[in-house]
Amino acid sequence: MTPLQARLLERASEAVEAARLAASGSDGRTAANRAYYAMFFAAWALVAGTPEVGRRHQAVHAAFGERFARTRRLDPRLHRWLLDAFDLRLLADYDPLTEVEPEITGETVDQAAEFVRMATTLLRQR
Repeated sequence: MTPLQARLLERASEAVEAARLAASGSDGRTAANRAYYAMFFAAWALVAGTPEVGRRHQAVHAAFGERFARTRRLDPRLHRWLLDAFDLRLLADYDPLTEVEPEITGETVDQAAEFVRMATTLLRQR
């Protein structure tokens, strides 16, 4: 594991904890944001080192889907979770009229924790 990958996984774990804390305090917007970023940092760690990927969200989403979901190196549902969390984060961050449902946020936080766990396991096996 490279230093970049290790740091991204640290950031992913920190984001999961922040998401859990926000969700427990009924702060759905922050929980949605942090849950997405947990998945994003973990996905970025998995595709890090590929020059054409960089750190743009859409590039990381596409590279993760192509290299891990499509090939089934990881469960394809993880890619769907990443994309759904991204959509939820956009609503939570940029749509002041949308209320973020606690049930959806809780599920997304659980998915983020699983996503980070699976990414960490795979990177440690390399």
